[in-house]
Order: sequence, then structure tokens, then C-alpha cells
Amino acid sequence: MDSEGFVLDDDRFVELLRKLIGESKHLQNNPPENVPKEDRAARHVLDVLQPLSEECGGPLRIRPVSYVEGRGNIIVEYPGEPDGGIMSFVGCHMDVVTANPETWSFDPFSLSVDGDKLRGRGTTDCLGHVALLGEKRPKLKRTIVGVYIANEENSKILGIGIDELVARGLLDNLRNGPLYWYGFATPSTMKPTQWHYPGGSINQIPGEATVCGDCRITPFYDVQEIMDKLRSYVDELNAAGGAGGLEGLPTRGPCSKYCLPDEGLRGRLELTFFDSHSKGIACNLDSEGFHAMTAAFTRVYGSCKPYAITGSLPCIRELQEAGYDVQCIGFGKMATYHAVDEYALLSDYRKGFEVMRELIRHFNSGSS
Repeated sequence: MDSEGFVLDDDRFVELLRKLIGESKHLQNNPPENVPKEDRAARHVLDVLQPLSEECGGPLRIRPVSYVEGRGNIIVEYPGEPDGGIMSFVGCHMDVVTANPETWSFDPFSLSVDGDKLRGRGTTDCLGHVALLGEKRPKLKRTIVGVYIANEENSKILGIGIDELVARGLLDNLRNGPLYWYGFATPSTMKPTQWHYPGGSINQIPGEATVCGDCRITPFYDVQEIMDKLRSYVDELNAAGGAGGLEGLPTRGPCSKYCLPDEGLRGRLELTFFDSHSKGIACNLDSEGFHAMTAAFTRVYGSCKPYAITGSLPCIRELQEAGYDVQCIGFGKMATYHAVDEYALLSDYRKGFEVMRELIRHFNSGSS
């Protein structure tokens, strides 16, 4: 494949990103308060790709797929030779985590450019590689597929994004080649992130409180075993009396009363898991996809240092178990991911584009 001239068009990229970030207020994913409408982002992606579609005389096969009104996914295919194989980039998602403008030093819902910095909620996700293929129209051996998804930031509500695409077999054809999950995962162990109570005056002690959060584990542990172990800890705390119960917690202050013997009342913990959970994944370090990825990074950056973190991504472990060569890749700033004052660097995306180009070149060489 002749990849000369395959460089990121900064102006067009920033123009598209500006439109996407401009929709991010409506893409926040934290139901029931914030239910995103990913179609608001999808329309801008389609505006870029549609002129290059088969319907308009171009090479791209574009398939919008929606299971919930206003919350669509997009599958884009650049065809190669009939028996030339396939490679895919999956995980560019069109929803974002919430942002409170009062805590930001700039407007999170509009793109601002500060030198090399691209600032706004959602800048750490990048689109546009498939569009360049459609414009340059190189002759490829392998078919290239890009999958843009809805509902990546929420695992409580299913049947909208990647989980439903997999369930309906729309990604079955990707099993025959490397699948690069594009994005990030944030490190953590177990943390409370949302606190709720029934309400009341400041001088009233609530009778109950709800704490929500997530537990992230390395992929070498079975999720069900971890859930069972956590339940056993709660059962132990709820055990009647003694040093092993709530009364024995070292954090219990002198005025704390988890037990009111005269009233026959005793505090109790309840642990509830959401209906869905994501398994961890350990990528195959001996696969062609992994070796191609490390070689591409080395050519562009001069070195490649893969690393592991305990983040969650929907369905990728299940895809691996089903025979897909799943690898994870991304180019944003880890320190600003999901953070206040989120930003990415345009120079990082230029480098990222070069890595993608090298991957495509590798899998369309005569030896791959």
C-alpha cells in the first residue's frame, strides 16, 4: 500500500472535533439525570463520511445501527480484496462522562484551542481515520472496519451499544483479523463515587444512605468469585454482635451507634450489584495484532512500552473468548482522562494517526 500523503489534516480534524465537543453537553451519560443522544454526534461523523459512501460513488460502506431512538452506532467498512482478510478499530464512542462547568476553568462543552492543547469534555477520543482512507482510496489487501459506538460510559443499561452489536452478530466478521479497541481505561481498585440519602434537615441523622461505586480488578481474577467474596465480607459485618460485626469496626467513633438495644434496632449493610459487569482482559502478547501494534509504535515514537491497568471496557473480554485478537490502543492524555479541565494534544493525535497508518500498512503488505 502506498501510504505517502497519509497525514492528519489538522484543520479538518479540529473542525470535526469542534462540532463533536459542541454536542458534549447532550452526550453526558449518567442516567437517569443525563441520558445521552449519541445521534447528535453521529450526524457530524456521517456528514464527513457520507460523501465517500457507495451511495455517492465512493468506496465506503456505511451502516448506521440503532436500537434505541436517538442513540445510534455506526459501522464503516473500507473494502479490500475478497479474500484478503480484515482488521478493525472498535470503541470510538460518542458519549462522554458528566462535567460540572462550575468546577472547570473553561467551558467543557465547547472546544477551545490553546496552542497544542485541544480543551473540552471528550477531547480524549478521536475520530476521522476512516475518512482519509475514503478520500485517498488506496488499493488494500485487507478490509478495514471502524465501529463507532453508543453507551460506552454506562454499564447499567444494556441493549444500546457494543453489547447489542455483539449479541446480534454484527461484529462476527471481525473475528478473522486483529481488533484494536480504541480508547482508554482508568486505573482504580474499589472506590465510592456517588452518595445518596433520603434528605432532611442538617440536624437530622439520616436513617439510611446509599453509596455507589465500582470495583476494578486485574483480569486474572474471576469476576463472580470477587462478587461472592465481597458478599461474604458484608455478611460478616452483618453478623450478630461481637468484634466481627459493625460494632467492632475500627472507624466507629465514640458517639456512633450502629445498635440501639433498647429499641431493638441494629444497623445493617446491603450490597447490590448492577445487572451487568465487565470482565478484565489480558491481551495476547504473542498475537500478530500485538506485534504489529508494537512495531507501529516503535516506528513512529522510536520505542513502545505496553502497560497494564485495571480499567473496564464493555465486551472486549467476551470478544477475546470468542476468538477475536483484541488489542487496546489510545493516544489521549491519561492524566486528564475523565478529569476536570480535560484536554488532549493535537501533536499526540498526529502521532496517533501515524501509528494507525503504520498498522494499515503492515496488514496490507505482501507478507501479512
